[in-house]
Amino acid sequence: MSIDVEAITIEGPGASGFELVTETLKPVLAAGESVSTTVVFVPKEIGAYEATLTIASNSYEPVVVDLSGLTSPDVLFDPDPVDFGYTVAGTENIQTVTISNIGAGYLSLDPDPSSLEGTPFTCIQCQELGVTPGSPVTLKFACKPDGPGEYTASMRFDSNAQSAEGGEQWLALNCLSGASIDVSPDTLDWGTVISNTESTTRFVTIRNEGSDELNVTLSSIVDPAGNDELAFESPTTFTVDAEGGEKQIIVRFTPLDHPHTTNAVFHINSDALNAPDGGIPITLRAVVDVPAAAESEDLGVVDQSEGTVVPDAGSDDLGPGPDPTPPGGCGCRTTGPAGNDVPTGGALLVLLFAWVVSRLRRRWVITTRG
Repeated sequence: MSIDVEAITIEGPGASGFELVTETLKPVLAAGESVSTTVVFVPKEIGAYEATLTIASNSYEPVVVDLSGLTSPDVLFDPDPVDFGYTVAGTENIQTVTISNIGAGYLSLDPDPSSLEGTPFTCIQCQELGVTPGSPVTLKFACKPDGPGEYTASMRFDSNAQSAEGGEQWLALNCLSGASIDVSPDTLDWGTVISNTESTTRFVTIRNEGSDELNVTLSSIVDPAGNDELAFESPTTFTVDAEGGEKQIIVRFTPLDHPHTTNAVFHINSDALNAPDGGIPITLRAVVDVPAAAESEDLGVVDQSEGTVVPDAGSDDLGPGPDPTPPGGCGCRTTGPAGNDVPTGGALLVLLFAWVVSRLRRRWVITTRG
């Protein structure tokens, strides 16, 4: 199905700033055919222009395209805000800002150094700036904190930029001085362990990216179940060097002799600027299980008084085992304490043979009488 272009219009408060190049348009487009057209921005005066291009046809809905243009200069600060990060107290940290004119026309920026008074920030060699499109300029700022803390301020500019409010442009500045803390991981998990086995350890790493030394104190380990199986292997009070220093907290877990689940916690307290109230919680987890019961076979006990094998209770009585004494006697028994006969020499071999035979026939439990 072909498309019949019925009308093309540009409407809106800024319509006078746009013109359509109609030579490229065709009144009828066959199925599968496409065509391009051009809209030219031709502002008559300085300012912002906004309009809408509408193409009406025999299709279900018209095509609507938003048009906008700007003839006045505008400003882009990079970075914005200016973040100095962590700065050692008493030292100067300098950052450079690139200022671009993203509009049209001559951009004027006049910085006001008095807007930074009473703060650790200064504008270096501040003077009025003229910026043309495509030719960015730079401006330097410094932060020199006199002690630990978080510092913020805003630099004011008199500006003719389109985005200026009341002829004023503002640039935010941020600076930190002190220790920082980063903790990883926040959970120590031993998984499933066997009860009453050797202890194992896990560790947490603390990193300080701040400008000052970090002071750390650990709370005690709290286990709601009251199991005394977790302990610190490393000191509970220590310091971490500034500018990337690291320390590890080592925790040892010694499983008790019964099955249970451990869910404990301790807190990392510090003087870091970014430390939360109440400290950073570290969760400790483990599941303690018992080993599988070893299968054993009941071999029974020899009745030393009679030299017989007694069947297990509740089973069929197959009678006494064979008499180990050969016919006619052999003098291979001696009398032991309490008048009991004690087998000696070859009689012991006979007893062993009789026991093996009986084991092939049934399962025995051997008991002692007397």
